[in-house]
Amino acid sequence: MKTLIGISLASLALSTAHPALADDQGYRFQGYQCKNPQGMIGFNPAFLGECGNIMGMSFPNRSYVSGTHFMGSRMVRADVQNLVAENADFSYSDLSQSNFSGAHVRGSNFESVRMSGIKANFRADFQDCNFSRVYGTCSDFNMAQLRHVNFNGANFQNSNFRDADFYFADMTFADFSGSDFRGADLVFADIFATTLTGAIYDSFTRLPFDRAEATRLGMIFYP
Repeated sequence: MKTLIGISLASLALSTAHPALADDQGYRFQGYQCKNPQGMIGFNPAFLGECGNIMGMSFPNRSYVSGTHFMGSRMVRADVQNLVAENADFSYSDLSQSNFSGAHVRGSNFESVRMSGIKANFRADFQDCNFSRVYGTCSDFNMAQLRHVNFNGANFQNSNFRDADFYFADMTFADFSGSDFRGADLVFADIFATTLTGAIYDSFTRLPFDRAEATRLGMIFYP
């Protein structure tokens, strides 16, 4: 599959007040910062791609941008419902308070992304994604598809994972304290050294251990 550096939001008919401002000004992610060829730090305005600044903007429903590089992008409060971006690279981007509901982003890389307050429910599909070292507190993954996701070292405190599917997910060394797992399926998840203090579960939750172990780990049963 050909990997794309980016796409002008105007070419996707982005819903924004200034679509004509979509511009790849040559900023690329290097050394944990977005820089242009002259070494100046900045972002590509309204650009759907590497180091793009699309804060608060909206994508057309069901946009297809699979294989695109989004590294270092600003996507705070962006509305990307039903986005199809499989095998994309979102690493080191800021997705805080964005809306990924119904999105299909299988096999994508979200390493070290900030996504606190993200809304990714209505069966959003994150299967085979890399969520290592993600900071995603107070997020909403209700009914999300999280099969084979790598959560190693991630922070998802106080998040909603009701009815989510964690089939063979790697949750090692991640922090899910205070999160809601009612109805979720974690029966085959790897929870070695996972923090679950104050996490909620119910009789519909499928855990990889018995209720006694859940209590020992600090989980709270809601009948």
